[in-house]
Amino acid sequence: AFSRERLFKVWLTVHVQNVQAIAAYVAVGFRLEGILRGEFQLGGRRLDVLRMSLLAEEFRTGSKPRTL
Repeated sequence: AFSRERLFKVWLTVHVQNVQAIAAYVAVGFRLEGILRGEFQLGGRRLDVLRMSLLAEEFRTGSKPRTL
């Protein structure tokens, strides 16, 4: 995405209970941008959603976040 499409940033949203996906995103360098409270409904319950992103420069340099 960064080289072929020349994107500056790739972002995603994931609900907070999807712990395995969050760990995978962090492992490849995604960083937390914010929390959307009560944004997603699953099984009749409202869940917070994380917005995460990875910048092209972080991807190129392999810069990893210190924390989620």
